[in-house]
Amino acid sequence: MLLLPRDTRQRPARLLHREFTGVRLHASQALDVIKNAMLNDKQKHDVIDAVNVDIDIPLVSEGRERRAIEKFVDQAVPAMEPSLSALMPPAYVDLVKVVLDETLAAAERKERMAELLRGELAVPLSRQLNERVDCSYIPESMEGKVLKIVAEKMVNEIVAAAVKSD
Repeated sequence: MLLLPRDTRQRPARLLHREFTGVRLHASQALDVIKNAMLNDKQKHDVIDAVNVDIDIPLVSEGRERRAIEKFVDQAVPAMEPSLSALMPPAYVDLVKVVLDETLAAAERKERMAELLRGELAVPLSRQLNERVDCSYIPESMEGKVLKIVAEKMVNEIVAAAVKSD
């Protein structure tokens, strides 16, 4: 069920207005938003359960609390990607998607994460390393090439530490 802000419930069903994104969606597109959400149903319910543990509304049953929390989470899930996109570069949004994609095998997830991070971090990291590291026994031009490889391998290690293969 797609929950809308209270003031939009009276609008015609053929056109829905999403207040948090400023995007107008045709009713048939609303299902696409849900299908393309960054969190799957299991992850969404994990968030609901975790929030329910942290929030206690006096004199309200756990079931009613959970349903109230679920309404908030149901609205937040489709807003997650545009919100993250406002905070970070597209490559990092893609990285979050890969991390959350439980359909990928651990090895494939690890490779995609490494690819995204190498693309974002390897070159800037190698430049920063080159400013801080001096290998007097090799020429400066060669030092940059070696440090680029070192930076790529460092990024691979970051990913390996984050995602353990089965």
